[in-house]
Amino acid sequence: MSLLCLGTATALAVDFPETEDNNNKGAANAVTLAAGDSVSGTTTGNSTTVAGLGSADYFRVTTSGFAAGTIHRHRMRLTSGDVSGHAPTIRGLTQTAGSINAGTDAALQSSSTATTPQRFVQWYGFGAAEQVYVRMTGTASTTGQYVCTLESSTVTSIDVGSRLEGPITIARGTGNTTPVDFWLYDGSLNAIVDAGNAGNNTLSRNLGAGTYYVAFSNVNTANNLASPPDDANRAGNVMDFPNAILNSTTTTVANMNIAITDVSGTVEGTGAKSGPYDIVWYRFTVIAADVACCFSDGSCQFLGVSACLTAGGLPQSVGSSCSPNPCPQPGACCLAAGGCASLLESACLASGGQFQGQGSACPSTCEAAQACCLANNSCIDAAPFSCAAQNGTARGPGSSCTPGLCIPPGGDCESPEVIGALPFDTNFNNSTNSSDFPPGSCNAAAAPTMDNSYWLRWDADEDCEVLVQATGTYDIVFSVLDGSCGSLNEVLCVDNTVGGLEQGTFQAVSGTTYWFQVGDWGTGDFGGATAFHVECIAQGACCLPDGTCQDISSLGCTTAFGAFQGDGSECATTACPPAEGCCFNNQTCQFLTPARCSTLGGTSLGASSDCNVTCVRGACCIGLVCTRQFEQQCIANGGFYQGDGTSCDSVAGTPTTYSSSPNLVIPDSPAPAVTDTINVADTYAIGDVNVRVQMLHTFLGDLDMFVSHNATNVILWSRDCGGNNDMNVTFDDEGVALICGQPTTGTFTPTSITAGQTLDVYDGQNVNGDWILSIEDQAGVDTGVLQTWELIIDQQGIGICLPDEPLACCFENGSCQVLTPINCQTAGGRVLGLGTNCSPNECPQPQACCLPNGTCQTVLVNTCTSQSGQSAGPGTNCTNFTCPSAQGCCFGTAGACSDLVPAACAQQNGVAQGANTNCGGNVCDRGACCLGVECTINYAGSCVLAGGTFVGANSNCGAVAGIPTTYTSNPNSIIADNQTITDTINITDTYTVGDVRVGILIQHTFQGDIIAHLTGPNLVNVLLINRPNNPQTTFGFGSDNYGDPLSGTYFVLDDDATLRYDVPDVVATGIPNPTGNWLPDNGVLANLDGQPVTGDWVLTVSDNAGGDTGFLVSWQLIIDQPGPGPCTGPSCLVGDANCDGVVNNFDIDPFVAGIVNGADPTPPAGYSGDQACWDERECWGDVNRDDAFNNFDIDPFVNCIVNQPDPGDPCPPPVP
Repeated sequence: MSLLCLGTATALAVDFPETEDNNNKGAANAVTLAAGDSVSGTTTGNSTTVAGLGSADYFRVTTSGFAAGTIHRHRMRLTSGDVSGHAPTIRGLTQTAGSINAGTDAALQSSSTATTPQRFVQWYGFGAAEQVYVRMTGTASTTGQYVCTLESSTVTSIDVGSRLEGPITIARGTGNTTPVDFWLYDGSLNAIVDAGNAGNNTLSRNLGAGTYYVAFSNVNTANNLASPPDDANRAGNVMDFPNAILNSTTTTVANMNIAITDVSGTVEGTGAKSGPYDIVWYRFTVIAADVACCFSDGSCQFLGVSACLTAGGLPQSVGSSCSPNPCPQPGACCLAAGGCASLLESACLASGGQFQGQGSACPSTCEAAQACCLANNSCIDAAPFSCAAQNGTARGPGSSCTPGLCIPPGGDCESPEVIGALPFDTNFNNSTNSSDFPPGSCNAAAAPTMDNSYWLRWDADEDCEVLVQATGTYDIVFSVLDGSCGSLNEVLCVDNTVGGLEQGTFQAVSGTTYWFQVGDWGTGDFGGATAFHVECIAQGACCLPDGTCQDISSLGCTTAFGAFQGDGSECATTACPPAEGCCFNNQTCQFLTPARCSTLGGTSLGASSDCNVTCVRGACCIGLVCTRQFEQQCIANGGFYQGDGTSCDSVAGTPTTYSSSPNLVIPDSPAPAVTDTINVADTYAIGDVNVRVQMLHTFLGDLDMFVSHNATNVILWSRDCGGNNDMNVTFDDEGVALICGQPTTGTFTPTSITAGQTLDVYDGQNVNGDWILSIEDQAGVDTGVLQTWELIIDQQGIGICLPDEPLACCFENGSCQVLTPINCQTAGGRVLGLGTNCSPNECPQPQACCLPNGTCQTVLVNTCTSQSGQSAGPGTNCTNFTCPSAQGCCFGTAGACSDLVPAACAQQNGVAQGANTNCGGNVCDRGACCLGVECTINYAGSCVLAGGTFVGANSNCGAVAGIPTTYTSNPNSIIADNQTITDTINITDTYTVGDVRVGILIQHTFQGDIIAHLTGPNLVNVLLINRPNNPQTTFGFGSDNYGDPLSGTYFVLDDDATLRYDVPDVVATGIPNPTGNWLPDNGVLANLDGQPVTGDWVLTVSDNAGGDTGFLVSWQLIIDQPGPGPCTGPSCLVGDANCDGVVNNFDIDPFVAGIVNGADPTPPAGYSGDQACWDERECWGDVNRDDAFNNFDIDPFVNCIVNQPDPGDPCPPPVP
């Protein structure tokens, strides 16, 4: 069956050398070849535009000398040339959507070096002088001549047998799973138009009588015809000329079986594609014959197949007849819709009926149709057997579909679950509820429907306030409605949280019917398991903020900011606190109870006051004391109001400075505000207050700050000065408007920072008590330290409330003089009070005052307190009392240091380093501390104080053990808008931390909202996530979640990761469901290394923008213990000179021997240890741990013998 390119031409063979220019189809050399003839030429390229040696060579080959009407296989094989470089191909045309593109040039078949023989192309013809385009190309190395020779052989088709005329289907036979490509030919081997297949694996056509051939192979098989309209692949390349066909693949197929089916059945042919580019040829005959034709009534007629089909009959097999009648007979068919009909079995089954047997007659025992409820809650009228076949539920004989019949309880308003007596609880799952209804007013703006609605109905039988609660993991929204199903009115709509509990109350009226609609917010169908609760809740008297009373529930009272008086209490017998005028710093007034007024930061104007006032302060004289109050407040307090805007006159001119130097760390958002307190022991009326604040902080625009005294707050800073760093600012009502700088310095008015804020609200108040400075960082990344702050407070001068008469005047040294108030002030004293004199002297006396830096001053108690000192008590002075000495005091993980007495150090959250230490050394260096073989991270001074050995600044405890323990919490806590949540893992294990990783699984619809940080048992705080891509963009990453909630895979924070989950390491939109290991955002988990693992580990997560919410689904701590580190300790028991396992008096002589004879390799006579022990002398003798055994070890050894360690313990390292 082969055409071979002959190596040696026969005597009759003809060779046709190429003639240039022949580099495209239009210029192809036309040659007529018989078997054995050849073409030849030379080419070193494949150009189709430039003629010459580097161009492709085209030949238009016509075959000659082959018998017509016979199938021939033709091959052109490279018989001389370079098989690695010369490459013959058969060319064709492209096709687009079944339309052949004329004038194109595309490869149809390419020769291969992997075939046997190498480098041939192949096609099939029918002795009709068929033509093909053959192209030869070369490479730079193919400078020699090529010869390609034609050989042909006759192909014998495989006979499949005969089929009846009419519809015939050609498809793959048994076991043939190869995608096939074939074409149907008539008996004269003419390709039949639109009778090909290249993707469907099947072809159905109506065929008349005659002989047919099928060219059957794998994809791609092509002739010159376009693909049929019903072909799945209509873009395959085709040949240029008729009467030729080829296959383009070298793949062989063992099973290329064919199946041919007519109305009477299927016959199959068996064949294989044995060689590259082969086509299997099948032949079958279609005959026109009369056969038995069966009709639906069971009758039979002897007809041709086409006539049978035209008459609506079913042809039987070849040779069949109507005597006897072979046709199936009709019988009773129980119909799917109910009732009976006489049908053939095939028609009965096709209609979904049940056939009762041939010859059976209607009426039979067929059941009538009844209502059938399907799984989607729809209804059809069907016979019971048909209902069961569709997994439906038959509703019983005589039933029929009516509106709402198949809606389950709760499915809609017409089919609600009925609520019985209250309290009432039920559980349902509305995830499959298909009914969507208009949403309630609380979510109408965002959701066009309330999805997965579940309905309940309650016929109220009492007047009461009703509590409604719905709990589930989806985004619940519910409405309470009254009216009727066709005309419902909303009573209550609740949609407050995402998942978890939704609850609300309404006032029910007996005799009214209420509907409860519980669904899923949004446009997607979710829903889920739901717990639903309804109860009448107890009522009581609620004293409202406006002084009125209302009988409502405790929940309703709380919602209204009222004070609930208890279940069962009644307004008729309850006396609520009356409302009073309440003035605010912005000069507005509200009518509120004193408690509500105070909660809102206002000032109550007193009993019987109202808001018919202007809320402007003025001087108020109460006895001798002048304070600035609102007019009605002054009158209510028994004072005399001096007029709006009046002051308490001049200040004394002798201001006192009260200071604190806390070196207080201001943690990054979302940590809570930090505070520092100055307690003033003095007791005088304030004439003026200024506040000075000195801090180091990058990005001052992160900060809010206010000062508070006697429950009165004044805002000093409100996220001002943007990216400017650091401040040394005095806040003074007599200052100038804020000017930002680098750093920001100067004296500025609070009101220029926040309108309405003035420090004169303290004028006239008693200075005594706590003054609190509060600072809160409101944005991520930047942190700082409050270094120092001061109160500069002057007492009132001689004002309108003081008489001009001599009084006792007290001085700083405790002496007393009788002076008029103005002379007392001028002399630097303070008036003791009305009616006072200096007999006896009742002025406060100075005492010894120990300051935080360890120095002593003899001053008044209030002066001592203002300097953050501690008074030693009456009668003391700096001569007869000794203050504690200052020592080094370390702060934070950075190791900041101040010289402070221990009490002041502790008060400022520092760590004292022990007597005789100071900040001049390196006591606050932080690193590995060896306590025996145990390693912790500590300050150098604290390490030595604990008897440890400090390894060095910034040293660590070495590698991890490689056996991490995982601790997991699954809180599923809601992260609401602009809210902060915490979750705690308590660890009871007792080991030292060597490494910490944190896995987080947060389901949240906007990553850029989230800030998360971890706090260890030692209160070290590590920032993990900080609103990625904020403030670079307003809202940060918009992708969903941290970790993958669907798979449960965590987002892991790890110091050993290489990328940070933020720009520029991550694209500006973020990654949906990010997993893997990431660096903490701006924190270092290694700060937790070396600490005890035992205790509470707290994860804090906050949402910092509106619109998106979520859940803290789960989180993990992956904690490993330290591996080998710097604290492995000596290999021997230090001090045990005789190696008996105990350090005691028996070690004295061998220790002395080691000092005297240490250079000798062998022990001296009388040495009580053995040679192995002597070899360890450099270890057991190095008592001072300086890596040498010498005379410097004698004193530490003697101290060890005098203070012997416990048996088995070594001599301890010496304390520096």
